[in-house]
Amino acid sequence: MRNTTILAAAAALLLSTTAQAATCADNTVVEASRIQEFHTGMLVTQMRCRTAGLDFAPSLIAFETALGKQLVDAEHRLTTHLAAQDGAGAHDLDNFVTRLGNRYGQGPLTLTSCAAFRDVADALSQPEAGDATLAFYARAMVPTPPLATQACAVQIARRAP
Repeated sequence: MRNTTILAAAAALLLSTTAQAATCADNTVVEASRIQEFHTGMLVTQMRCRTAGLDFAPSLIAFETALGKQLVDAEHRLTTHLAAQDGAGAHDLDNFVTRLGNRYGQGPLTLTSCAAFRDVADALSQPEAGDATLAFYARAMVPTPPLATQACAVQIARRAP
């Protein structure tokens, strides 16, 4: 009887861990959501700043050219994760980005904030900019990534008694 109970508990644990793994976001997906939010925020802010009189489109385009592979990789990781949720990854990504864009489109805007976003785009367009530079600015501007609440729980094995 005791073995049956232990076996049932182990099976339940295995099933719950497998279910969690299928729905939770690992660290690379959480970071991809941060980069996606950062990029979306830059795009929306650039459009709003252009309307306000400060157009930093050339800097933004240079940033996207310099770090395009990283942006595409983040989008791919996010789409793959969302597809694993319900099979509609591209559609879910569109909804995700739309929600982000709407949020950035509603915030306060000043020429000072436009200049700050332009300066970030300028820094990211430099030849020496790379993964570390992108991560630095993304973490600074998006302290809590959108999928942070879906992060997989870290399980630390402990030594058997």
